[in-house]
Amino acid sequence: MKTCQQKIDSIVQKQYALEQLDITAMQVAAMKGTTKVLKNFSKTHNIEKIEELQENMADLQDQIMEINDVIGTEPVMFDDSELEEELMELCKPEPSVVSTIEFPIVPEEETPEEEETRRLLPKVSM
Repeated sequence: MKTCQQKIDSIVQKQYALEQLDITAMQVAAMKGTTKVLKNFSKTHNIEKIEELQENMADLQDQIMEINDVIGTEPVMFDDSELEEELMELCKPEPSVVSTIEFPIVPEEETPEEEETRRLLPKVSM
């Protein structure tokens, strides 16, 4: 009886091993199929274009989030009289400021230094 039970256990273990081999064969077949599909996909689709598309999608999602944030904020309430008062203040003509420039005064007479310089320089005849 004991040997019979051992033989049954041995057969069951072999059956499990065969099932495991079948599962492994199915996994290998699936991997081969996946590899084939990915190779075909890589041939027809450029990786750079896919990355660019993902970046564009991320930018668009950011813009949508900003729009949602703006829409979600409560509107600011303005007092019409304050706005009108501010507008009137901005529309008032401001007095124009005329700036003047002061030029240096040119002396009409020669200074003593200039007279000395003229005296020391030789006279040039034309």
